[in-house]
Amino acid sequence: MSTNLMRKPKRVLEPVERISEFLFGLIMVLTLTCTFNANGASRGSVRTLLMEALGCNVAWGMIDAFFYLLNSLGQRGHSVALLGRLRRTSDPA
Repeated sequence: MSTNLMRKPKRVLEPVERISEFLFGLIMVLTLTCTFNANGASRGSVRTLLMEALGCNVAWGMIDAFFYLLNSLGQRGHSVALLGRLRRTSDPA
C-alpha cells in the first residue's frame, strides 16, 4: 500500500483546543444568562435571550474560524518560503 493511504489524517484541533473552545463558548453564554432576571421574565424575553446567546456563539465561531484560516495560511506560507530558501542555497549541508 502507498504511504499516502497509510498516513493518519491530521487533526484540525487538538483535544486541549477543543476543550478550550467549548469552555469559552460556555463562559460567553453564562455571561449573558447570569445577568438575566428569571422572575420577571416573559416568554418572549427568554426566547430573545436564547437567540442572543446562540448568535454570540455563532459570531465567535466565525471569528475563530477566520483566525484559524489566517494561521493555517501563514504556516503554509512560512513552509513555502523555507523550501524556497533551501532550494536556492548552494551549501549541500
